[in-house]
Amino acid sequence: MIYSSLAILAVAASAAIPPFGNLVHMHPHARPDDRVSVLVVNHGKVFQDVSVAGHVYTITADSNIRIKAPAGTLVYRATPRPYHAKGEVLIAMTPAVNDQTIELK
Repeated sequence: MIYSSLAILAVAASAAIPPFGNLVHMHPHARPDDRVSVLVVNHGKVFQDVSVAGHVYTITADSNIRIKAPAGTLVYRATPRPYHAKGEVLIAMTPAVNDQTIELK
């Protein structure tokens, strides 16, 4: 029992010591980032809210945010505007819209 405890301690210590740090890799298979990214720009004079997967994000006047979400996620308008209703779909996150810009007015 003492030998197994010492072996576990040695393996844990080898991950922290620079010459032996590459022997034990805690995340051997990193998943590629398959999320879709869009830039949402608010050109309006007041803040606007967007809803992504149930979370509301505020974009202040004349600023922007970058949204990263899995493909298939919908981005909704969360602030009503004169010509746009609250809950209106702004964009569906698909690989085709990756790295595009959405402009709010």
